Amino acid sequence: MKWGMLSRTKVQMFSYDQLFQAYQKDKFVLDFFHDPAVISGLQVVSSSNTWGPLSIKPSSVTADIVSCVVTSMDFFDRLQEQGIVRESGNIKKCFDEFYEDFVISDELRKVKNFNVN
Repeated sequence: MKWGMLSRTKVQMFSYDQLFQAYQKDKFVLDFFHDPAVISGLQVVSSSNTWGPLSIKPSSVTADIVSCVVTSMDFFDRLQEQGIVRESGNIKKCFDEFYEDFVISDELRKVKNFNVN
């Protein structure tokens, strides 16, 4: 699909059943990439665009906490209420507009102020 993401995207799941403390997030992620189960199962895209195992272990990592304040899909109903998406969920297209180096070709990209509260 767009930008070749279809062949370069893969969903992988790993589970963790121990206590997690946010202040230890960097250690948690570093331990994740050093875990034998992860090393043997994790698939990454190489520079030759082929899937294969993780070839190097990172010596250090930095993890960021991502705020998760929206836990309901109701958030997306606003897009339909504002006329940005159709009932089917498809984003409405519009005639191309140009803003600096960007092409605005749908109603979602035209949104300037969208209240998330």
